[in-house]
Parts: sequence; structure tokens; C-alpha cells
Amino acid sequence: MHSSYGKKLNYGKDVLYDFLKNEWVDWGKIRSNFSRQLLKITKSKGDSTDISSPKCLIIDDTLLCKTCKTIEHIGKVFDHCSRNYQMGMKALVCGFWDGKSFIPTAFSLQSEPGKNRSMKYKELAKQFYKERVADSPGFQRIKQLSTDKISMAIQMLKNAIKTGFEPAYVLTDS
Repeated sequence: MHSSYGKKLNYGKDVLYDFLKNEWVDWGKIRSNFSRQLLKITKSKGDSTDISSPKCLIIDDTLLCKTCKTIEHIGKVFDHCSRNYQMGMKALVCGFWDGKSFIPTAFSLQSEPGKNRSMKYKELAKQFYKERVADSPGFQRIKQLSTDKISMAIQMLKNAIKTGFEPAYVLTDS
């Protein structure tokens, strides 16, 4: 409360929900610090000289199905498992596997511009919309929504390596 964030975070009755929906919370930085600490712990507990352990970064996208059409940036996205379009968003996730543990290194919500807007104009008009300050972490997350998954995955790989993860290879589903 007394930190620099305390002035930007305006807490009310529901502190947890106010915190979760606040655009000034930098989830990427929180996740990065969490991943860095987990990496430090697993390196100190495990035998880092074990060559037989496969060390790799895994990148996967998964469909987050939703039925409500008023969620911000919701739309129809292609589900490659069922081979049809579903209402929802995609979650792009990157994690590090060292043969013993899986450490999440990055995540991003993705929409499919053009394809996901196959909703009626009235449905789009009812969607939640929030104005965000251009230099806030929340604004940056919204910009990531429309970034293509390949570019986002490359950015996730670079950030994971910069954080200290040393993969021998990268696994993806396509």
C-alpha cells in the first residue's frame, strides 16, 4: 500500500477483484519473477550436471471456450482439435521442462482478428469495453491480443532465454 503502486491502485470493498482487474498490475513482471525464483530453486535442489534430462521450452495454444458474448474481445476462434470455430479466446503458453519439473515462463491471450468478429453488430456493441492508459501494462496486454501467435511465441522464447532458461530445443504442436 505504501509503495509506488499504492498510489495507482485504488482499493475498495473487494480488494482481490480490484487488484485482478487493475490495468497497472504488470502480470508479465510478476510471472517473470516467479519463474526466475522457481528456476533458482530447481537448480539448487537438482543435479544440474545430469545430461540425460531433456531441457526444452514447450509452447502450446489452447482454446478457452466461453458462452458469454459480452466478455471483452471475445469472438470465434478456430479449434484445431475439433476443426471448427468456437466462441472464446486462445491462451498461448510457454513453459520450461527440465526432465523433473515444468516452470511456466510466459502466457498471453490471443484473438484471431477478422475471423473472430463473425458476431452480429448488436452482439459486438454489447461487449464490455474499458478505456486504458497507453503506458499501462493493461494496455500492453490488450495490444498482445491481436499479435499473431508466431510473433508472440518468438517473443516468449527470447524472454525465457533472457530470464535464464537454457533449453536444448523447443517443442510446439505445429
